Amino acid sequence: MISACYIVRNAQDTLEESILSVAPHVSEIVVTDTGSTDQTLAILRRLMAADDRIRLRCFKWCDDFSQARNYCLSQATQDFILVIDADEKLTAFRIEDGYQADWYPAVVTNHVASEGRRIPVRHTSTRLFRNFSGIVYLGIVHELVEASLAGRRRGNGSIQLEHSGYESGEMATRKARRNLELMKRQEVEQPANPANAFILCKTHYQLEDYQFCIDHGFQALLSPIDDHSKAQIGIFLHLAYAKLGKPRFGVRYLELALRFVPGQIRAHLLLIEYWQSIGRRDLIQKGLTDLKSVVEKGASALANDEVMTLADLEAYTRRVQIGS
Repeated sequence: MISACYIVRNAQDTLEESILSVAPHVSEIVVTDTGSTDQTLAILRRLMAADDRIRLRCFKWCDDFSQARNYCLSQATQDFILVIDADEKLTAFRIEDGYQADWYPAVVTNHVASEGRRIPVRHTSTRLFRNFSGIVYLGIVHELVEASLAGRRRGNGSIQLEHSGYESGEMATRKARRNLELMKRQEVEQPANPANAFILCKTHYQLEDYQFCIDHGFQALLSPIDDHSKAQIGIFLHLAYAKLGKPRFGVRYLELALRFVPGQIRAHLLLIEYWQSIGRRDLIQKGLTDLKSVVEKGASALANDEVMTLADLEAYTRRVQIGS
Protein backbone atom coordinates (compact mmCIF):
# COMPACT_ATOMS: atom_id res chain seq x y z
CA MET A 1 0.00 0.00 0.00
CA ILE A 2 2.71 2.57 1.02
CA SER A 3 6.32 3.12 -0.04
CA ALA A 4 8.39 5.09 2.47
CA CYS A 5 10.92 7.18 0.51
CA TYR A 6 14.17 8.49 1.99
CA ILE A 7 17.09 10.43 0.57
CA VAL A 8 20.05 10.13 2.92
CA ARG A 9 23.68 11.05 3.34
CA ASN A 10 25.81 10.37 6.42
CA ALA A 11 22.79 9.57 8.57
CA GLN A 12 24.34 6.93 10.83
CA ASP A 13 23.07 8.54 14.05
CA THR A 14 19.37 8.70 13.18
CA LEU A 15 18.47 6.49 10.22
CA GLU A 16 17.86 3.20 12.07
CA GLU A 17 15.48 4.79 14.59
CA SER A 18 13.62 6.48 11.75
CA ILE A 19 13.22 3.30 9.72
CA LEU A 20 12.02 1.35 12.76
CA SER A 21 9.37 4.01 13.42
CA VAL A 22 8.08 3.76 9.85
CA ALA A 23 8.29 0.01 9.32
CA PRO A 24 4.98 -0.98 10.99
CA HIS A 25 2.99 1.27 8.65
CA VAL A 26 4.44 0.64 5.17
CA SER A 27 4.87 -2.12 2.61
CA GLU A 28 8.18 -0.91 1.19
CA ILE A 29 11.09 1.30 2.29
CA VAL A 30 13.17 2.88 -0.46
CA VAL A 31 16.39 4.48 0.80
CA THR A 32 18.31 6.55 -1.76
CA ASP A 33 21.86 7.25 -0.64
CA THR A 34 23.51 10.33 -2.13
CA GLY A 35 27.12 9.63 -1.13
CA SER A 36 27.46 8.56 2.50
CA THR A 37 31.00 8.19 3.87
CA ASP A 38 30.11 7.15 7.43
CA GLN A 39 28.42 3.93 8.65
CA THR A 40 25.07 4.66 6.97
CA LEU A 41 25.44 1.98 4.30
CA ALA A 42 26.61 -0.63 6.80
CA ILE A 43 23.59 0.09 8.99
CA LEU A 44 21.30 -0.18 5.97
CA ARG A 45 22.75 -3.51 4.88
CA ARG A 46 22.24 -4.90 8.39
CA LEU A 47 18.62 -3.70 8.39
CA MET A 48 18.07 -5.10 4.88
CA ALA A 49 19.25 -8.53 5.99
CA ALA A 50 16.48 -8.55 8.60
CA ASP A 51 13.73 -6.90 6.51
CA ASP A 52 13.33 -7.60 2.80
CA ARG A 53 11.01 -4.61 2.38
CA ILE A 54 14.03 -2.26 2.56
CA ARG A 55 15.61 -1.43 -0.79
CA LEU A 56 18.80 0.58 -1.25
CA ARG A 57 19.31 2.83 -4.26
CA CYS A 58 22.20 5.21 -5.02
CA PHE A 59 22.01 8.65 -6.60
CA LYS A 60 25.00 10.85 -7.41
CA TRP A 61 24.51 14.10 -5.50
CA CYS A 62 24.15 17.07 -7.86
CA ASP A 63 23.35 19.92 -5.42
CA ASP A 64 19.64 19.63 -6.12
CA PHE A 65 17.27 18.17 -3.53
CA SER A 66 14.37 17.89 -5.98
CA GLN A 67 16.35 15.71 -8.39
CA ALA A 68 17.29 13.34 -5.57
CA ARG A 69 13.71 13.26 -4.25
CA ASN A 70 12.27 12.64 -7.71
CA TYR A 71 14.68 9.79 -8.37
CA CYS A 72 13.61 8.19 -5.09
CA LEU A 73 9.92 8.62 -5.98
CA SER A 74 10.57 6.90 -9.31
CA GLN A 75 11.74 3.80 -7.42
CA ALA A 76 8.54 3.49 -5.35
CA THR A 77 6.21 0.65 -6.38
CA GLN A 78 3.27 1.03 -3.98
CA ASP A 79 0.01 2.98 -4.37
CA PHE A 80 1.00 5.69 -1.90
CA ILE A 81 4.29 7.39 -1.06
CA LEU A 82 5.34 8.55 2.41
CA VAL A 83 8.26 11.00 2.25
CA ILE A 84 10.42 11.09 5.35
CA ASP A 85 13.95 12.20 6.24
CA ALA A 86 16.58 10.24 8.12
CA ASP A 87 16.51 12.67 11.04
CA GLU A 88 12.75 12.28 11.48
CA LYS A 89 10.73 9.60 13.20
CA LEU A 90 7.06 8.79 12.74
CA THR A 91 5.20 9.19 16.04
CA ALA A 92 1.57 8.89 14.87
CA PHE A 93 -0.06 7.47 11.76
CA ARG A 94 -3.81 7.20 11.32
CA ILE A 95 -5.82 7.50 8.11
CA GLU A 96 -9.52 8.14 8.69
CA ASP A 97 -10.99 7.86 5.19
CA GLY A 98 -9.69 4.51 4.00
CA TYR A 99 -7.14 6.08 1.63
CA GLN A 100 -9.87 7.56 -0.56
CA ALA A 101 -8.08 10.93 -0.92
CA ASP A 102 -5.04 11.84 -3.00
CA TRP A 103 -2.83 13.38 -0.35
CA TYR A 104 -2.55 13.81 3.41
CA PRO A 105 -0.74 16.46 5.46
CA ALA A 106 1.60 15.69 8.34
CA VAL A 107 2.39 17.77 11.40
CA VAL A 108 6.17 18.05 11.82
CA THR A 109 7.61 19.08 15.19
CA ASN A 110 11.11 20.55 15.06
CA HIS A 111 13.18 21.04 18.18
CA VAL A 112 15.12 24.25 17.57
CA ALA A 113 18.08 25.49 19.61
CA SER A 114 17.50 29.18 20.39
CA GLU A 115 19.23 31.40 22.93
CA GLY A 116 20.24 28.50 25.15
CA ARG A 117 16.93 26.69 25.17
CA ARG A 118 15.28 23.98 23.08
CA ILE A 119 12.03 25.25 21.56
CA PRO A 120 9.47 22.94 19.93
CA VAL A 121 7.96 24.45 16.78
CA ARG A 122 5.44 22.88 14.40
CA HIS A 123 4.50 23.14 10.77
CA THR A 124 2.30 21.23 8.33
CA SER A 125 3.95 19.43 5.44
CA THR A 126 2.61 17.29 2.59
CA ARG A 127 4.20 13.88 3.21
CA LEU A 128 1.74 11.17 2.10
CA PHE A 129 0.36 11.20 -1.43
CA ARG A 130 -0.86 8.86 -4.14
CA ASN A 131 1.83 7.53 -6.47
CA PHE A 132 0.66 9.41 -9.54
CA SER A 133 2.50 9.29 -12.83
CA GLY A 134 4.47 12.51 -13.22
CA ILE A 135 4.41 13.62 -9.59
CA VAL A 136 7.53 15.71 -8.91
CA TYR A 137 9.20 17.94 -6.37
CA LEU A 138 10.26 21.43 -7.45
CA GLY A 139 13.02 23.64 -6.02
CA ILE A 140 16.75 23.10 -5.65
CA VAL A 141 16.44 23.46 -1.88
CA HIS A 142 13.38 23.53 0.41
CA GLU A 143 11.79 21.45 -2.33
CA LEU A 144 8.01 21.16 -2.54
CA VAL A 145 5.59 18.67 -4.12
CA GLU A 146 2.42 20.75 -3.74
CA ALA A 147 2.30 22.00 -7.33
CA SER A 148 1.85 18.41 -8.54
CA LEU A 149 -1.09 17.97 -6.18
CA ALA A 150 -3.01 21.11 -7.10
CA GLY A 151 -6.70 20.31 -7.41
CA ARG A 152 -6.30 16.87 -5.86
CA ARG A 153 -8.34 15.70 -2.86
CA ARG A 154 -6.97 16.26 0.65
CA GLY A 155 -7.61 13.44 3.10
CA ASN A 156 -8.30 13.18 6.81
CA GLY A 157 -6.00 11.59 9.31
CA SER A 158 -3.24 12.15 11.82
CA ILE A 159 0.37 11.86 10.67
CA GLN A 160 2.96 13.23 13.08
CA LEU A 161 6.72 13.43 12.72
CA GLU A 162 9.47 14.47 15.13
CA HIS A 163 12.44 16.17 13.46
CA SER A 164 15.78 16.38 15.27
CA GLY A 165 17.78 18.15 12.55
CA TYR A 166 17.95 21.56 14.24
CA GLU A 167 18.57 20.54 17.85
CA SER A 168 22.00 22.17 18.01
CA GLY A 169 22.92 25.66 16.88
CA GLU A 170 25.96 24.26 15.10
CA MET A 171 23.80 21.86 13.10
CA ALA A 172 21.36 24.62 12.12
CA THR A 173 24.22 26.91 11.04
CA ARG A 174 25.81 24.17 8.94
CA LYS A 175 22.51 23.53 7.14
CA ALA A 176 21.97 27.27 6.63
CA ARG A 177 25.38 27.66 4.98
CA ARG A 178 24.65 24.75 2.67
CA ASN A 179 21.20 26.14 1.83
CA LEU A 180 22.58 29.61 1.10
CA GLU A 181 24.88 28.27 -1.59
CA LEU A 182 22.02 26.32 -3.17
CA MET A 183 19.71 29.32 -2.95
CA LYS A 184 22.19 31.52 -4.82
CA ARG A 185 21.96 29.02 -7.66
CA GLN A 186 18.18 28.82 -7.43
CA GLU A 187 17.96 32.63 -7.71
CA VAL A 188 19.78 32.42 -11.05
CA GLU A 189 18.04 29.32 -12.41
CA GLN A 190 14.54 30.06 -11.07
CA PRO A 191 14.28 33.86 -10.79
CA ALA A 192 10.47 33.79 -10.83
CA ASN A 193 10.23 31.42 -7.84
CA PRO A 194 8.25 33.44 -5.25
CA ALA A 195 9.84 31.52 -2.36
CA ASN A 196 13.38 32.76 -3.10
CA ALA A 197 13.31 35.98 -1.08
CA PHE A 198 11.48 34.30 1.81
CA ILE A 199 14.06 31.51 2.08
CA LEU A 200 16.97 33.94 1.74
CA CYS A 201 15.56 36.16 4.49
CA LYS A 202 15.32 33.18 6.84
CA THR A 203 18.74 31.80 5.87
CA HIS A 204 20.55 35.11 6.32
CA TYR A 205 19.00 35.49 9.77
CA GLN A 206 20.24 32.03 10.75
CA LEU A 207 23.73 33.04 9.58
CA GLU A 208 23.55 36.35 11.52
CA ASP A 209 23.71 38.41 8.31
CA TYR A 210 21.03 40.73 9.63
CA GLN A 211 21.13 43.48 7.00
CA PHE A 212 20.85 40.91 4.21
CA CYS A 213 17.97 39.35 6.15
CA ILE A 214 16.19 42.71 6.19
CA ASP A 215 16.84 43.39 2.50
CA HIS A 216 15.43 40.03 1.41
CA GLY A 217 12.59 40.37 3.91
CA PHE A 218 11.39 43.53 2.20
CA GLN A 219 11.55 41.74 -1.17
CA ALA A 220 9.59 38.81 0.25
CA LEU A 221 6.80 41.04 1.57
CA LEU A 222 6.33 42.37 -1.96
CA SER A 223 6.31 38.92 -3.56
CA PRO A 224 3.28 36.63 -4.13
CA ILE A 225 3.76 34.45 -1.04
CA ASP A 226 1.01 33.41 1.37
CA ASP A 227 0.07 35.21 4.58
CA HIS A 228 1.79 32.62 6.77
CA SER A 229 5.09 33.26 5.00
CA LYS A 230 4.61 37.02 5.30
CA ALA A 231 3.90 36.64 9.02
CA GLN A 232 7.16 34.73 9.44
CA ILE A 233 8.98 37.44 7.50
CA GLY A 234 7.57 40.04 9.90
CA ILE A 235 9.06 38.10 12.80
CA PHE A 236 12.47 37.81 11.12
CA LEU A 237 12.48 41.55 10.37
CA HIS A 238 11.73 42.35 14.01
CA LEU A 239 14.47 40.04 15.24
CA ALA A 240 17.02 41.34 12.72
CA TYR A 241 16.37 44.98 13.65
CA ALA A 242 16.68 44.06 17.34
CA LYS A 243 20.04 42.41 16.68
CA LEU A 244 21.15 45.61 14.94
CA GLY A 245 20.13 47.65 18.00
CA LYS A 246 17.02 49.14 16.35
CA PRO A 247 14.08 47.45 18.11
CA ARG A 248 11.72 50.38 17.47
CA PHE A 249 12.11 49.85 13.73
CA GLY A 250 11.36 46.16 14.11
CA VAL A 251 8.32 46.20 16.37
CA ARG A 252 6.09 47.49 13.57
CA TYR A 253 6.80 44.26 11.67
CA LEU A 254 5.67 42.19 14.64
CA GLU A 255 2.38 44.03 14.49
CA LEU A 256 2.30 43.37 10.74
CA ALA A 257 2.90 39.65 11.38
CA LEU A 258 -0.10 39.57 13.71
CA ARG A 259 -2.27 41.23 11.09
CA PHE A 260 -1.35 38.52 8.60
CA VAL A 261 -1.87 35.64 11.09
CA PRO A 262 -3.55 36.71 14.35
CA GLY A 263 -3.75 33.17 15.72
CA GLN A 264 -0.04 32.69 16.42
CA ILE A 265 2.17 32.54 19.50
CA ARG A 266 5.68 33.67 18.55
CA ALA A 267 4.82 37.26 17.59
CA HIS A 268 2.74 37.68 20.76
CA LEU A 269 5.67 36.50 22.88
CA LEU A 270 8.11 38.83 21.14
CA LEU A 271 5.72 41.75 21.45
CA ILE A 272 5.36 41.15 25.21
CA GLU A 273 9.15 41.03 25.52
CA TYR A 274 9.39 44.36 23.69
CA TRP A 275 6.81 46.03 25.94
CA GLN A 276 8.69 44.66 28.93
CA SER A 277 11.98 46.11 27.66
CA ILE A 278 10.51 49.62 27.55
CA GLY A 279 8.53 49.31 30.80
CA ARG A 280 5.00 49.41 29.35
CA ARG A 281 3.15 47.39 32.02
CA ASP A 282 -0.26 48.30 30.60
CA LEU A 283 0.65 46.83 27.21
CA ILE A 284 2.27 43.79 28.81
CA GLN A 285 -1.02 42.89 30.45
CA LYS A 286 -2.91 43.36 27.20
CA GLY A 287 -0.33 41.18 25.43
CA LEU A 288 -0.75 38.41 28.01
CA THR A 289 -4.53 38.55 27.59
CA ASP A 290 -4.22 38.31 23.80
CA LEU A 291 -1.74 35.45 24.11
CA LYS A 292 -4.04 33.53 26.43
CA SER A 293 -6.86 33.81 23.89
CA VAL A 294 -4.60 32.26 21.23
CA VAL A 295 -3.34 29.43 23.45
CA GLU A 296 -6.86 28.53 24.58
CA LYS A 297 -7.86 27.90 20.97
CA GLY A 298 -5.33 25.07 20.66
CA ALA A 299 -2.90 24.56 17.79
CA SER A 300 -1.25 27.71 16.50
CA ALA A 301 -2.34 29.05 13.14
CA LEU A 302 1.24 29.88 12.08
CA ALA A 303 3.64 27.49 10.39
CA ASN A 304 6.85 26.96 12.39
CA ASP A 305 5.32 28.57 15.46
CA GLU A 306 6.24 27.77 19.04
CA VAL A 307 4.22 25.22 20.97
CA MET A 308 2.63 26.50 24.19
CA THR A 309 0.15 24.84 26.56
CA LEU A 310 -1.97 26.58 29.18
CA ALA A 311 0.46 25.31 31.84
CA ASP A 312 3.36 26.82 29.86
CA LEU A 313 1.42 30.09 29.63
CA GLU A 314 0.81 30.22 33.38
CA ALA A 315 4.53 29.73 34.09
CA TYR A 316 5.45 32.33 31.46
CA THR A 317 2.93 34.83 32.88
CA ARG A 318 4.44 34.48 36.37
CA ARG A 319 7.94 35.11 35.00
CA VAL A 320 6.80 38.16 33.06
CA GLN A 321 4.92 39.66 36.00
CA ILE A 322 7.90 39.18 38.30
CA GLY A 323 10.25 40.63 35.70
CA SER A 324 8.10 43.65 34.99
